[in-house]
Amino acid sequence: FLDAVVERDPKRALEVLGGIYDRGLADSTKPGKTIINESSITMLLLGALTWRLSQLQDVLTALDQGRREFEVFSDLKIFGARQEEFKRILRKHSAASARKCMDALYRAYLDLRLSGLSPQEVMEQLAWRIVKS
Repeated sequence: FLDAVVERDPKRALEVLGGIYDRGLADSTKPGKTIINESSITMLLLGALTWRLSQLQDVLTALDQGRREFEVFSDLKIFGARQEEFKRILRKHSAASARKCMDALYRAYLDLRLSGLSPQEVMEQLAWRIVKS
C-alpha cells in the first residue's frame, strides 16, 4: 500500500487497501496473529506512511540544498534496493508535492477525529489526495 501511494498508483493503492481491510494485517510481533480491527489497521498504516513521507521529504530537502545523492542516502542509511526504490520515487515527486503529501496526511489525522467517516474511508481519501499531489 505504501509503495503504491508514494509511487502515485491509485488503482493498486486502493486495491491493496481494500484487501488489507478485508483480510487484516499480519502482526510482526506475534507470528500467526492477524490484526483485523479497522482502527488498529489505520493507525499502523498512518504510522508507516508518516515515516515514509518524512523520509521522502528529508531526501528532497537535502538534495534541494545541493547535497550529493550518495551523501544523502548514506546519511539516511538507505542502501541497495531501497535506494533504487527511492530514486524511482524521487522522479515522481518534488519538494512541493512532498509538502502536499504531508498536508494530506495531517488532514487525514484530523478527519479521523472530526469527520465522522470510517477509518477506511479516511485512508481511501488520503491515498487519493497523495496520488493527486
